[in-house]
Amino acid sequence: MLDFGNYGPPTQRRKRGGGIPTAISVVALCLLAGVLVVTRPWQSRSASATVQNPAVAGQASQSAVTSVSPLSEGACIDSTASTVTSFAASVRGDLASAIASLGPTGAVPTKPIDPSGSGPLSLPQPGVSLWLRQVDTASLSSTPTRYNSVVSVPGVFGLTAREPAPGSNNYTTAMSTWNGQYNQVSSSRAAARSAAAKASKTIASLPLDDNQHTMSAISACVSGLLTTVPHAGSQRFLLASDLQENETAQLTGSFHGAPLLIIQACDSGDVSYCGGLLSRFKGEMRRLDVGPITVARPENAQSAIYQWVHGLEVTS
Repeated sequence: MLDFGNYGPPTQRRKRGGGIPTAISVVALCLLAGVLVVTRPWQSRSASATVQNPAVAGQASQSAVTSVSPLSEGACIDSTASTVTSFAASVRGDLASAIASLGPTGAVPTKPIDPSGSGPLSLPQPGVSLWLRQVDTASLSSTPTRYNSVVSVPGVFGLTAREPAPGSNNYTTAMSTWNGQYNQVSSSRAAARSAAAKASKTIASLPLDDNQHTMSAISACVSGLLTTVPHAGSQRFLLASDLQENETAQLTGSFHGAPLLIIQACDSGDVSYCGGLLSRFKGEMRRLDVGPITVARPENAQSAIYQWVHGLEVTS
């Protein structure tokens, strides 16, 4: 509740012609609250940058340090006997490499990314939480196993403020403020680099559930993700499988419109058979309110998984 103190109660809103004053009031309230929301061309609406007002955060510029909404990702890997053993191992390796690439290399740039000299010095990067499950007989089980894992990489701040020019007005103060902003971004890059390396090793060393007697509860694995992956930020899901489900389909949870990337193995090379499996599985996923479904062949998995992990549009 706002306390108006000695200023008295607010005047009543005019019924007509009040559009401009109302807009001004909203902007004023946003500035007082200390938050400015900026949507950039390369971000979706759900990935808006939130920048603290300098009066609250002590920054010299409202857009000096930027951030984007996190990604909550869930992936199922099918290592059952119906596919060659190299399939699951290759997908696991591609995921490990993509997670490792979330670690920024080098120092924070001191020159704009755009060759024209305009724009930010560095872009923000979303934090990523990846939930991994494997297809087996009881894919929906809540029992923790060594075949499941959760890894996280914190987000990276972006920097838009330029280094003050020597001799400029208030140079000493401005330089001190800019150094603080630069160090904040630099620290976030170092934290992400360390976490990405650790998460990559965790995924690379994850054992595969390739027991010859294991059945393929594929839809249950996806349902397991839908009921465990948090709804923080933007969600996206991945399934690497041949889609040869030999357990009764178990459909629970909801995608809430989130996208699904399917890396489909087709060892037989029978386009009619594999296409039929894909059509049936897509139908099941639509019952769970899936969003856009993108399908990639294992030969294109590396680039598709890289794009998926980074929250990019999968074009493979």
